[in-house]
Amino acid sequence: MLDTVQENQHKMEVRQVEMEGAVRGIQNDMTKLSKSHTSTSNTVSKLLEKSRKVSVHMKEVKDKMDKQAVQVKKLEANHATLIKRNNFKVLIFQVNVQCACVCVGGQLVVGYLICSGEDTE
Repeated sequence: MLDTVQENQHKMEVRQVEMEGAVRGIQNDMTKLSKSHTSTSNTVSKLLEKSRKVSVHMKEVKDKMDKQAVQVKKLEANHATLIKRNNFKVLIFQVNVQCACVCVGGQLVVGYLICSGEDTE
């Protein structure tokens, strides 16, 4: 009977050691899961913050586009009014345009063409 009790006690000790090993493994897995969860939580927080910033930026862009749409409508209305009046003025102005370089007597000369809106013939 004493042998049976000692044998059962030995089996229980072996089971206890196995259980301790299993518990350590579960604790390690829980630690890894906790670290992974923390990392994921930080990543999600950063993504949410970026999403908020993008949302604010999109709202600003939408407001600007709405303002530009109003300005375009005003310009179109003004343009339509001018066309109905058929009252246009033409402005003539002088433009200096740099022309191609010419080699004269071994020296490089840069010329300018002056246009004045009138015929120069």
